[in-house]
Formats: sequence, C-alpha cells, structure tokens
Amino acid sequence: MQKLRIGVLMGGKSLEKEVSFNSGRTVCDYLDTAQYNIIPLYQMDSTLYLLPWHFLHRGKTTDFEHRLSQEAPAIAWDDLKQHIDFMYIAQHGRYAEDGALQGFLTILGIPYLGSGVLPSALRTDKIVHKTFLNSAEIATPRFIAVEPYEIDDFEQYQEFIFRKLTLAGIADDYVVKPYNEGSSIGVSIVSKDNLEQALKKACYID
Repeated sequence: MQKLRIGVLMGGKSLEKEVSFNSGRTVCDYLDTAQYNIIPLYQMDSTLYLLPWHFLHRGKTTDFEHRLSQEAPAIAWDDLKQHIDFMYIAQHGRYAEDGALQGFLTILGIPYLGSGVLPSALRTDKIVHKTFLNSAEIATPRFIAVEPYEIDDFEQYQEFIFRKLTLAGIADDYVVKPYNEGSSIGVSIVSKDNLEQALKKACYID
C-alpha cells in the first residue's frame, strides 16, 4: 500500500516565519516515516520550495534562505497536488492562520490539518471574533477598537479614545494588541501615559 504523502509547510510571508520553521522541523522529526512520506515545504515570499532535509536542522532561516534558489527545487502552487496528498500547516500568523491559506488549499483540492476557512478568518480578526462571541452572549474581556487615523493624530483624538475606554468600563492598565496578528506580536501592557506609544507599535508592527 502506498504511503500517504504529507507536506509540512513552513516559512511564509508573516512575521512568524522563524517560529514556523521551528514548528515544521519538529513536525518532520516526529511524524512516523514508516507510515508516511514526509515532504518538507518552505515558502519564501511567494515561491514554494521542496526543502532539502539537510536544511531542516540549520539554526535559522537566514542560514539557508539565500541558498534555496540554487539548492532547492521550486514548484508551482498549481502543481502542489502532484507532490503531496495532505498538508500539515506549520505556518503561523497572517496569511497562514487567517483563512487565506486554507481557502487556497481548498481550491487546489488538498486536504489539510486544522480549522476551515471561516473559523480561521474569524479567530484571527480579534474585533470580529469578540463581536461574534458577544452576540452569542459569550463573555469576553471588554475592549474598544482604535482606528489608524486616531492613532496617527493621537493628540487630537486622545480625549475621544479615553472617553471610549471609560464608556466601555476599561480602566488602567491597558492591554494593547494588533487586531489581526498572531502570538504576542505587537502586544503591550501599558498605563495611560504610555498608551500612544503602544498603539503605534500595534498599528505599525512589521
């Protein structure tokens, strides 16, 4: 019986590609090669590579990314189904956990591990997620959303922002985070005096 070909997708376009590489390396190490053919895959920018196994245990992605174009076969996304039967998504963050990748794999007809398109998109957008849960009478921490134009001109809008916080029943200290990043990227716990700096960090994280 032919073994199932499992692609393990690492890298990607988010700020968490280094974490993704560590996750993918661990997955490749522990999947049972007696039952599965493991296909390490690495995305750099928009290019997809069949990652040679000798790159898996390099220290960081910067140790091998510059060598990929010479040493790793690039494959077209449209041809991915010729190489794998199932995708283990080891990417993190934007473009990987927000439904975009899940939708793309669905179009390609490749089954994958994890939530589908809608729940992935829903959980990634913190504002929509909280609004959805609250509408179902599921309690979440109180929150407000601050728009980029309010952050850009904080001096003009600060009274309005603090009024929104008061009306929402939110007192010092504040947990500030981007609305659509993963892990703890861009997250700060600050007092009123440091709110502007934290908002700009969350808004312009890159």
